[in-house]
Amino acid sequence: MIDKGLRSDRAKALAFISAMLSELNQIAGSHRLQFLGYLLEMAYIESYDMVRKERSHHQSKAIDQG
Repeated sequence: MIDKGLRSDRAKALAFISAMLSELNQIAGSHRLQFLGYLLEMAYIESYDMVRKERSHHQSKAIDQG
């Protein structure tokens, strides 16, 4: 079983990575780095999906325990 602190750290890390990828994608776009922007966008989408799944999982656990 994963410690609650580790899960929280994981969620924070995912949210941070997602935010940074979004910013990097904007920078790439402003410098017309299309392919790099595309790769960053794909990574952002993946990280955003992971953040949503992580939050959904934690919310359902909280409901089950409540």
